[in-house]
Formats: sequence, C-alpha cells, structure tokens
Amino acid sequence: MAHGWVCAGDLTVSAAASLTNAFKEVAQSFEKQNPGTKVLFNFGASGALLQQISKGAPVDVFASADQETMDQAEQQGLILASGRRNFVSNSLVLIQPIDSVLPLTSLKDLTQTGVQRIAIGNPASVPVGRYTQHALEGAKLWTALQAKAVN
Repeated sequence: MAHGWVCAGDLTVSAAASLTNAFKEVAQSFEKQNPGTKVLFNFGASGALLQQISKGAPVDVFASADQETMDQAEQQGLILASGRRNFVSNSLVLIQPIDSVLPLTSLKDLTQTGVQRIAIGNPASVPVGRYTQHALEGAKLWTALQAKAVN
C-alpha cells in the first residue's frame, strides 16, 4: 500500500498469514490517510491465497510470503509484473528448547545424534519450508537431515 493513493470504498488485500500484525497496523494508518476507504483482509497461506485468486476471488493487493508464489501468480497472468514490489525479506533462525543442553550454533550442529527432531515448514506447501530446504541444501545437509524433519 503506497503512500499517496487516493481511494474510496473497499480495498481487498490477500496477504500471507505472517504479515497479519504488520498489515493490520499499516491499514489503520492507510484508512486515516484515505477517509472513506476500508481495508479488507484475507490472510492465509500464500499458496492457498494464490489458488483463491486463480479461481476468481476479488483481490486488489496480493502479498505473498515468497518469490515462487509471486512468480506463479505472474506466470498465470493474475498480477501485473509492473506492479510487483519486494517490500520485506526473511531470515531463518535456529531455535532450540530453553532447557536444551545441546550446543547448537550452526546448521551443521543439527547432525548431532542428540538432535532427534527438527520442526520445519512443509517445503511442498509453505514458503518457510522452501527457505529451510534451500538453506539446508546450500549447506549440503538436506539429505542427512530429512529423516529428522517434522512438518
């Protein structure tokens, strides 16, 4: 949502669930700057939102959590390439239980026998899963760690 838009009526935004808090905050400011405009949200998984749009769901703004889903939307002619903007980026983090005594400081540490399960998003259906898979493939650990993955 760009500053300086002049709108009246409803603006329908389909956005990745990970953007819920930030977008709701931005919407309050946008509505104040554009009296008479109400921002309506549809939050969900990026792939599910793309399916809704491809089946005719009315959307003014689509904000996906990853490039792959936006590429698919563009390939299907569902978005204008000229209107596509990157506005945030992600960072993967390694989180362990607070009571863990395992020294985990790098992805390679996940190969330790003490690490029995690794929770990741499903690479087939969610962007964070694809990010994780790409990071582990880049570190040449994907094959070794797949058996520990829980998604």
